[in-house]
Amino acid sequence: MLIYLFGLPAAGKNYVGEVLAEEFGYTFYDGDLDLTPEMRDAVREGRPFTEVMRDRFYAVLVGRLAALRPAHPDLAFLPGHFQGAPPRTHRRGRTRRGLCAGGGR
Repeated sequence: MLIYLFGLPAAGKNYVGEVLAEEFGYTFYDGDLDLTPEMRDAVREGRPFTEVMRDRFYAVLVGRLAALRPAHPDLAFLPGHFQGAPPRTHRRGRTRRGLCAGGGR
């Protein structure tokens, strides 16, 4: 099952991911690990992310999920840091490539 964790800053998403990993055997993936260099620079400099930055980041995340899913069917996924609104299709519950944001195999 894919569990997609999202919420406000400091809501406990990482904690929930760690509990799922430790108590239920899920693989926990934190998308912050794959922030693009330009996003890391923006965070460090206090600049907002652009739509182009977010699109590139989500392309990286889609690739990471595709690589992880075959070996880790039980995956808790935290999409990582983003500023401003996520891409329009992300708000509807799926990325532009159609990955499920809820559960399911």
